[in-house]
Amino acid sequence: MSYKGYKVHITKDGETSAPSEKVYNQNGGTQAQSTTKAGTVEAGGRKKAINIGIVYLGKQALNYGLSNYGSLTGDYLGQEKISAGIEMLGLVTLTTTGWAGVLAAGTSIGIKTLTRGIDISKSRVASNIQMERLGLTQGGSRL
Repeated sequence: MSYKGYKVHITKDGETSAPSEKVYNQNGGTQAQSTTKAGTVEAGGRKKAINIGIVYLGKQALNYGLSNYGSLTGDYLGQEKISAGIEMLGLVTLTTTGWAGVLAAGTSIGIKTLTRGIDISKSRVASNIQMERLGLTQGGSRL
């Protein structure tokens, strides 16, 4: 029975030599054969690098579009909905990691709820101050 192995030398400059193929026999002897697969290895590496680059640029474009949707279209309410949807997707993904993820997601939702309640309370206080400044009472009349 024989086994094949390939050996490729890569230098600091990124140049590769033609891979040498060795056939190992059961008796421990080797028989070296040089092949010319360097071109296919290099082309395959370039294709992979190009594909990775295209995917990366696509992700960047998608992130830019999603994060600047409100600025680009003027639909800031839509931007808030997109951001909330992305955040919910992240929390759902976080909960799939186990109990620690569920705890982290629950804590995040609790903090967001508390912060939202505080913002609403501050908004009501500011609104009441403005209504008093205008002379409006709780009933809506100016007397």
